[in-house]
Amino acid sequence: MRAFLLPGLMALGACSDNAFTVVNSDPTAVITLPTEGSSFVQLEDTVTFWALVGDPDQAPETLDVLWMSDADGQLSTEGAAEDGLAGFELPAEALSTGERQVTLTVVDDEGASDATWVTLEIVPADLPPEVEITAPEDGAAFDAGGAITFEGLGSDARDACSQLAYEWDSDLSGVLDLGYLDSECGTSFTTSDLEEGWHELTLRLIDSDDNQASAAVAVEILHVNQAPQVQITTPSSGDALRSGELATFAGLVSDEEDLAEDLAVIWASDLDGDLHEGSPDSGGTTTFSTAELQVGVHSITLLAEDSEGLSAYAGVSLEIYEQNTPPGSPEIAISPASPSTLDELEVTVTVEAVDDDGDAVTYSYQWYRDAALMSGFNTDTVSASDTGKHELWMVEVTANDGEDDGVPAAASVTVLNTAPSISGVSLTPTAPSVSDTLSCTPSGWSDDDGDAEGYVYAWTVDGVAATGTDTLAGVFAKNQEVICSATPDDGDDLGATLSSAAVSVLNTAPVAPVISLDPEFPLVGDDLVVLEDSAAVDDDGDALSTSYAWTLDGAASSHSTDTVASSDTSIEQTWTVTVTVDDGDVASASNTAELRIWPGVGDIIVTEFMPDPDAAADARGEMMEITNLTEVDISLDDHSVEDLDWDCVDLSGLVIPAGDTVVLCSEDDSSTNGGITTCDHEVTWGTGSTTGCNQLALANSADEIVIVNLAGTLDQVVYDSSWVTTGAATGLDPDLYDPTSNDDLANYCDQVTLLSGGDAATPGAENDACD
Repeated sequence: MRAFLLPGLMALGACSDNAFTVVNSDPTAVITLPTEGSSFVQLEDTVTFWALVGDPDQAPETLDVLWMSDADGQLSTEGAAEDGLAGFELPAEALSTGERQVTLTVVDDEGASDATWVTLEIVPADLPPEVEITAPEDGAAFDAGGAITFEGLGSDARDACSQLAYEWDSDLSGVLDLGYLDSECGTSFTTSDLEEGWHELTLRLIDSDDNQASAAVAVEILHVNQAPQVQITTPSSGDALRSGELATFAGLVSDEEDLAEDLAVIWASDLDGDLHEGSPDSGGTTTFSTAELQVGVHSITLLAEDSEGLSAYAGVSLEIYEQNTPPGSPEIAISPASPSTLDELEVTVTVEAVDDDGDAVTYSYQWYRDAALMSGFNTDTVSASDTGKHELWMVEVTANDGEDDGVPAAASVTVLNTAPSISGVSLTPTAPSVSDTLSCTPSGWSDDDGDAEGYVYAWTVDGVAATGTDTLAGVFAKNQEVICSATPDDGDDLGATLSSAAVSVLNTAPVAPVISLDPEFPLVGDDLVVLEDSAAVDDDGDALSTSYAWTLDGAASSHSTDTVASSDTSIEQTWTVTVTVDDGDVASASNTAELRIWPGVGDIIVTEFMPDPDAAADARGEMMEITNLTEVDISLDDHSVEDLDWDCVDLSGLVIPAGDTVVLCSEDDSSTNGGITTCDHEVTWGTGSTTGCNQLALANSADEIVIVNLAGTLDQVVYDSSWVTTGAATGLDPDLYDPTSNDDLANYCDQVTLLSGGDAATPGAENDACD
């Protein structure tokens, strides 16, 4: 609360010895705009400054207010309003770029003050960079091909020099140079490749914001006259000619400014002076010939001069030497005179060549094969590996006196064929029979000429010649002796003949007949007869004897003919016969056949079946019983129970003991099948067509139960709904177990012996008697 004093009290106080002292308070200042760290762009933004000032001892509008920038000095002295608000505006461009500190100072009438400040960021305006070309000067001229230095400077309000990209361009030559300004904000390069004519040269700067600026100057590239181009094409430097021989000179000249025919040319020799003057043709060719050059080594020059007197020349050396007499021909010989492909060919000089000038003579060699020049064959020898039979080799030997060749001497030989050889002959097989094909095989072929193998063959059988190639067949009898011979043949000559060791033709064992037994699936009462499906054969033509040996259930029997009488057979026996043929020469062969005496009609019958169980579903509770009526155990391999459409159960693996039964059930689990405890074979239950022999379902209305094996049908029961009682099996009277009685419903009755599930059946036990 502010205290106010009455005037009287103030006077009284002033007169008292105890005077009051009034203490002045400091003013206050708070900057509200701009906020700390604010950023402003020059040329775009206006900066607004606002502050709240006050003083406990005097009105705000009476206070002195001063705004100052650390870089730009005084900004404003405008005072505050009655509510203490003090402020002003100014464009951002009035402040220097960078981080600026603006301070507000408030002073009261007693000189007391308060100060506060705010930090701002003044960002330069996004303006194009500034650029200047400092060299070359506008309008400057330079000779073509001379070096010209280009220099420029640039700057940007925002970017550092290294951020400014530059590009020098010519309107005639395109881009000349590009990159970034150096640390001094400059660019400089030198070139001598500007084409002739006026160029407008542009230096373009691009800042990081893609702002661009450019500067341009024009310069002229002046043409500079060029010297002619000169080349001597003939002769080559270092060539040599005999004295008096015609020397031909040719050259090619050109000039960038003048036509070729407007150039002047001079041919000269350092020994004979000027040789020819004139002008080239329109193609720049200049040529002349002379035979009057003196003996010696000439330095030949061709000088060409253009219309402005600028000249150039080319030079070669040419030797002119005295006439020489070539040497004569030598006499030569090739050895050996009758070579093979194993021989090296060598030519020798038998009589030396004579040189009238007395010069030393050397020889060069050139070989020909069948009249064809052999490149690289230039010595006095030819390797044996390079020759082949029948080739005609000729050599030319030429004498040279250091300057000229003489007339070549020639000699030739023909390479002869070398006969081939072998190291041995073998005959296979080494123990043949009359049906074998014998093969004659030479070995160790050798031919110095590398020719392909070839042979002439000869055969003898017991000393008599036989016609054959490398094989022989179909002309033998046992105990004969066979020899083959082979003669190597390379197509030109035959080598030495070699013969094989003799081999003897051995006896051939006969081939036994292919046999079978009839009938294929015999029953009790059938004779067993051996049939020959194909007869025995003997390649030697020997007479054959035949014998028979029979076994019964693996043990030898007394039977030795092609037949076993039915009286000697019984059910479930296995008979095996071995037929042996003998050629009388200690050679024989055998074949074997085997069969089983199969169960027949009445041996196995159906004695009980339950199509419609009540204690379990059909798929779990159906069952049937089949009974062996014989006195032997019967294997049910290749037996099945079927109906007349698609049901079928393979019984292989089961055995019915003599006088006993086998029970088939849908499910071998008495807890779920209604209480059937005897189940010898679990059958897959199904009511539709299936692949294979793997399911059975007994119809409740009408169906068939058929027992079959490979020999035929053993028993068949055909029933209808009158045979079927729900929950009870249909059983054959135990006094009527035969294949005829079980076809009649009158011989069946419902079983009454109860299973644990409540249905009536006697699976595996004696059926309940029918009254």
